[in-house]
Amino acid sequence: VLDTFGSGQVDAIADDQNDACVPLLFAQASVPAYRDIENFPWTTEYLPSADVEMGVVVESLKKKYPEGATVAMAVNQTESGQGVADGFTKAVEGTNLKIVAEEPLTDPKTAASTLKASNADILVDAGVTTDCLALSQAIGRVGWKPDTVIQPSNCADGATLYEPAGDAADGQQILRWLKDPNNVEFKDDAAVKEYIEQAGANGADSPLNSYTVNGWAIADLMVDNFKRAAESKDGLSRLSIMQAARTQDYQPPMFIDGVKFTMTPSQALGILAFKPYTWDAAGKTFVAAGDVIDISDDYDK
Repeated sequence: VLDTFGSGQVDAIADDQNDACVPLLFAQASVPAYRDIENFPWTTEYLPSADVEMGVVVESLKKKYPEGATVAMAVNQTESGQGVADGFTKAVEGTNLKIVAEEPLTDPKTAASTLKASNADILVDAGVTTDCLALSQAIGRVGWKPDTVIQPSNCADGATLYEPAGDAADGQQILRWLKDPNNVEFKDDAAVKEYIEQAGANGADSPLNSYTVNGWAIADLMVDNFKRAAESKDGLSRLSIMQAARTQDYQPPMFIDGVKFTMTPSQALGILAFKPYTWDAAGKTFVAAGDVIDISDDYDK
């Protein structure tokens, strides 16, 4: 069984990995092509579909701006970044949210300066993890404070991706699916307490950061698949592991309550629910901005 991080890495191995019938589970990418079960039956992705995530983002923006608003997008030129941009563009079709400017994130400061001139109400970071802090710092340097800044859900670690940006990151919005051990919201959560104890006991250097939580949740998802595969009539094998992966309906304990990971033999659904948060620069923490938004009913399972 394989796992990997990044769209480029998935691109590099997916054809060979599928030809060899080796499961690649929970790849940390969100490239639409690899959700095509017919062409990539041995590959699954962990990160939410950009179409799903941006659909939730746009529904939230429609409520905040009932009279409409203008949008600027900063776009990472990888498949992942372009996927987010395409997902947002698709989601705003037929709404009164208008994209008035788009710039590549090759040079965040240049992108920030150019997009500032659009005077857009909303800035959408169609980027990857490395873009989140860089773009926040760039808009801070050019003195631009859009009314709303949307960060992608993979930009989840407050200490490394928001706190260093200071006031420039204040109020930025993100959708999350993982519990945050640093957040007072989860201080009495039994799953978080167990995670902190077990992660420390198993040698985790930084159990409180989101990257460690993310890895733990992926491992939990894998163990669930392996257990169900082992219990199947065929026993544990590559095929039974893949069959288990295609029929998964599981909520890891470190997922926010109400968020599950769901797959069917015909649809690579993954994560279909999120909880919205905003970054509080003064408190150096994320603050819940609403209840879990679950769009799973929009999909035929």
